[in-house]
Amino acid sequence: MALGFPWMLAVGGGLILLAVLCGFFLGLLRNRKAGAAEGLAVAHSERLRSLPGFGSAIRRYRLGVGGVLVVGILAVMMASYVAARPSASSTVKPVNTNRDIVLCLDVSGSMTEVDTEVADTFLKLVKGFSGERISLVLFNSSPVQVFPLTDDYHFVTEQLTRVRDSFDGNYDDFDYWVGTSNGRGASLIGDGLAACAMRFDHLDKERSRSVIFATDNEVYGDSIVELKEAAEYAKAQGVKVYGLNPIDNDDDPKSVAFREAVELTGGKYFPLRSTTAVSDIVDTITAEEATSLTGEARVVWADDPNLGILFLSLTGIAFIVLLWRVRL
Repeated sequence: MALGFPWMLAVGGGLILLAVLCGFFLGLLRNRKAGAAEGLAVAHSERLRSLPGFGSAIRRYRLGVGGVLVVGILAVMMASYVAARPSASSTVKPVNTNRDIVLCLDVSGSMTEVDTEVADTFLKLVKGFSGERISLVLFNSSPVQVFPLTDDYHFVTEQLTRVRDSFDGNYDDFDYWVGTSNGRGASLIGDGLAACAMRFDHLDKERSRSVIFATDNEVYGDSIVELKEAAEYAKAQGVKVYGLNPIDNDDDPKSVAFREAVELTGGKYFPLRSTTAVSDIVDTITAEEATSLTGEARVVWADDPNLGILFLSLTGIAFIVLLWRVRL
């Protein structure tokens, strides 16, 4: 198996250090021999060298010098390894955030409380969004787009706050019903859903598209587009509809039709009862959409110098200690 780039660099650095240290020690030995030859002759020095203590001292000295050499090489090899930026691989499943959400709210009088809860919930959710685009459409007998799909979360927060305050009766800055009563009737949900499904752009791009459709399903008047037709159009555009019905009745043909239309798109129908909360339902919808966008597993490489830095620190400390002990 061929060596990787980090190890090749480490081996090269080690060889350079070896050459430097060998030259250093050879020069040191040559200087000592020269110094000994030029020094004063001492009679019977062989008797000193034959002493066991002297021999042990020489062996310890040579062992220390050898240790300095080996540890120094290891230290440089570790330094070269760390400098080469070692990396490790891991397998991750990225979660994409390329999703578009249209809030489609029926603003007939009986829906004010539910609409307020939806706005409050999204004001909290927006703080954690990254990449999602949000749009808001209000409808009654006619639909009005408050703002188009955007990921400008400061703008989204500002607009949702204005709408929510208007739902609470503060009309100084914004009247939520303006433009929503230009048709004949009320809660024309077919027209409302069709208008919301048409808010999506860039249909040639792969994005998750969903409509959060809150309405009491109390239709008064004739829609231009029937609810089933609007659901079929949404499905054709790859849009999932999630319906919130505060007055669900299993025996009511209108509620049954609402459920069937929503489920036709691949979305889900949520009846609002005393045991449910809008925030819990919206959390479920957004979590489900996020799960559906989990990407394929892929291998990611990242710098991983921790082990090399540990060994470099240990060998560096050992090198300094040995130098101090040997006192070269």
